[in-house]
Formats: sequence, C-alpha cells, structure tokens
Amino acid sequence: NILAFLGTYGLYTGWFEKFCRPIMKDAGFIPRADLDIVLGWLGVFFVLFLVLPVLYELVRRVKAKREDVCLILSNAALVFYYLCTVLYGHYRESLAFAAVGMCAAHLVLMAVIGRRCQQDVPLRLSLLAISIFFVTVAIPLYLKLYAVAWAWAAEGILLTIIGLKYRSLWTRAGGMAAFTLSCIWLIYYLPLHQAAFDLVVNRPFLSWWVTAAAVGIVHGMYRRDRTLGEESRMLAEILYAGMLLLFFAGLAMEWFCHVRYNLATTERSYPGHFEKGLVVLVTVFMLLFLVRPLRPAGWINKLIALLIGLIGSGYLLICFTGFHHQKFTIFSNGSFGIGLYFVLGLLTGGWVLKKQAAGAADRALALGLGLCSIVVLWLLLTEEIYYYWHYQGAGTGEESRYAFLGQMYLSVMWAIYSLVLMMLGFWRKIAILRYIALGLLAVVLFKVFVFDMSTLKSVYRIAGFVVLRMILLGISYLYQFGKKKGFFSRL
Repeated sequence: NILAFLGTYGLYTGWFEKFCRPIMKDAGFIPRADLDIVLGWLGVFFVLFLVLPVLYELVRRVKAKREDVCLILSNAALVFYYLCTVLYGHYRESLAFAAVGMCAAHLVLMAVIGRRCQQDVPLRLSLLAISIFFVTVAIPLYLKLYAVAWAWAAEGILLTIIGLKYRSLWTRAGGMAAFTLSCIWLIYYLPLHQAAFDLVVNRPFLSWWVTAAAVGIVHGMYRRDRTLGEESRMLAEILYAGMLLLFFAGLAMEWFCHVRYNLATTERSYPGHFEKGLVVLVTVFMLLFLVRPLRPAGWINKLIALLIGLIGSGYLLICFTGFHHQKFTIFSNGSFGIGLYFVLGLLTGGWVLKKQAAGAADRALALGLGLCSIVVLWLLLTEEIYYYWHYQGAGTGEESRYAFLGQMYLSVMWAIYSLVLMMLGFWRKIAILRYIALGLLAVVLFKVFVFDMSTLKSVYRIAGFVVLRMILLGISYLYQFGKKKGFFSRL
C-alpha cells in the first residue's frame, strides 16, 4: 500500500509539474477545460487511497494498524495540497465545497468502520479529527478569511489528536510546527487594518483569535493527558502562554488600529488613548497568567506574569508623563485612575501568588509583584503631584511659585508614604516594608536639607519641617512601642 501510494502520487506530481504548472505560471490559473482532468484523477486517487489502507481491516473486521492511519492522513494532506494549488487563487468557493466533500468522505468511512469493527476506536477518532479539520477549513475558505492560517491551526489540532492517541512524538511535533506556520501566516498579513473598520467584528482580528482558540484547545488536550507526565505539564504551560500572547497581540493591534483609524483624535492626543488602553490590557492579561484554575500548574506562566508586571510598570511610568497636557484635578482624573488600576492589578497578582504559594519560589514572585506595586505607586504619586503644580503654574504664569509648592508637597507626600509603609510593615509583620520606609525617609531628609532649604520660601520650608518632624516622631513611637511589647523578639 505504501509503495503504491508513493508511486501513484509520484507519477501524478511529475505529470502536474510538467503540464499544469506552466499553464498556471502563464495564465495564473488552470482553465475550466483542463480543470476536469486535473481534479478528476485527483478524486480517483483520493478515493482509492482512502479505502485501500483499511480494506483488509474492513473485510476481516480487525483493527487498523498505525501505518494505515498515517497513510489515510498523508492521502488527505496531499490531495488537499493539490486542491489548494489549483483552486485557491481563482476558484476559492469551489475549494470550500471540495473541503466539505472530503469531510463527508471521511465521515462515511468512519460510519462504515463503526458498523464493521466497532472496537477500532482510534481509527474512528482519527477519521473524525480529519473531518473536523476539513469542515473547519471550509468555513474561512468560503467566507474569504485568512484561510491558510485557519488551515494550519486546524491541522495542528488534528495532528495533536492523532499524536496523543498513538503516542507519536513526531506527529505531535508536526502539530506544533503547524501552529508555528499559522502564526507566521498571520504575521505575513500585518498590518491588521489600513483604513476605518468595524471594531472586533472583522476578518483579520477574528483570524488571530481563532488561531489563539485552536492553541487553547490543544493546551486543554495536554492538560487532560496523564500518560506523558512532566512533558504534558510543560507543554500545557507553554501552549497556555502562547494562547494568551496571541489573544493579547490581536487585541493590542486591534486597539491600535481603532485609535488610529476610527477615533477622531488629534495627533497630540492619539498616543495617550492607545497607551491608556494598552495599560488596561496588560493588567488583565498579567492576571490571566496567574489565576487558577485558568492557568495550568507550573512556574512558567507565573514567571511570565512577573515579567509582564515589571515591563508594564516601566511602560506605565514612561507613558504617564504624556497623559496630562493641561490643568487637571489632582488624584481625581482618568489618567491617574488607570495608573491606580495597574497598581491594584500588581497587588492582586501578588495576593493570588501568595495564596497559591507552594514553596519559596512562589513567595519570592509574590514579594516581587508586591514590591513593584509599592515602587510604581510612589512614582505615580510623585508624577501626579509634579505635573499638577507644573500645569497650575503654566496656566497662571507663576511657574516659580508653583514649583516651590510642588517641591514642598512632594516632600510631604514622600514622608506620609513612608509612614504608611512603616505602619503596614508593623501590622503585617513584613520587615522589608519597614526597611523601604526607612530608606524613603532617608531620601526625604536628604531632599529637605539639601534641596528644599535652598529653594523653598520660609513659610513653606517651616510647614515641610513640621510635617516631617511629626512623621519622624510617629515612626520613633512605633519602634519604641514595638520594642516594649516584645514585637521584635517574636520575629
């Protein structure tokens, strides 16, 4: 059977390359008159090698061998390759109907095998998977979506089903390669849009999400598999991460194009719209990498979440400098709200990791997200205060006076922030928070004595010293109280 398959398709390939390929190069497609010959013999060979590999099993009512299933799969792949080569460019709808026909043929064979040999479950599942592949491909072909990307994604699902059923490493590797090709094809069609479009309900965006959904389906297969052990767990983690990254990339590009082509924004305000939306997306997807039971067990997605948190923090702090362009209400505006939303996401991620902690590594990751949220919140508050007084001065023409006020309030805010951290450190018994609070107090003292004394007016300087003195006294009292109560001896 294998020799007959190789010889038959070898002859067909030679004939096709000699007589049909030159016609396609000259005209761009095969005319209707020659199309019947090309597709007629292809149909004959398709039916022949669909039935021949299982003919013995059908007659004897025994289970098919692995080579027989691989032969059926190879036959379907070769026939579909030639169908795409001949029909894709000029007869796309015919290609969709041909895919439906191949789906029907495999379903018929599956029904026959179910009647003749009910115990051959692997062969029936393989034929069902092949049928699902062709009906999945037919939809985007008929609707003129990113057909090739969909086809490769469906092929990845198909190969994974067969590879897991027959414990074939190479078949499963082929499934991974199919997903890689699907992603490459999506990238090939970038940019997503070049003019105004319907948000979300459009072919390019749906193609990205369908590919991501296909990766998610295969992630579920590996997650449910119990025979491969550690390999299944690792692949489930990798595929879950790949699914989320595809979802995120599609959404980020869709939002970018929406702001660029759909929203009536000025050149100056356009970056702010995109960057604010991207911060929201980053926060959501960071949490999706952490929340159980959505993510599979393991360390890969938790580490990715930490990296997203760190990169997102830097991105937010850099972009925040361009969020304000004129006078605004301090701490009560959408830009600062988005910053707080991201900080809340970091805190939530740290809390989730701490609740799920199974060892020192998980606790270290949770601590990393928590510390990141503390630093980001401090810098956000600093930027918010600075730009508030900066635009107040720019609006009134008294830049120097409002700069003095801004420096004073920065010192006061830093001191209050350190006091809050110190209280949290005592309350939650977290030593590192107390050390951070002491370090921030040292920065405040340096700023007050080196910078503020030389620039601020007397009344503002006195007010700053008063607030700082009260905070230092409060922290001193906390340490004395803790010492008397034996707080440090219990740690």
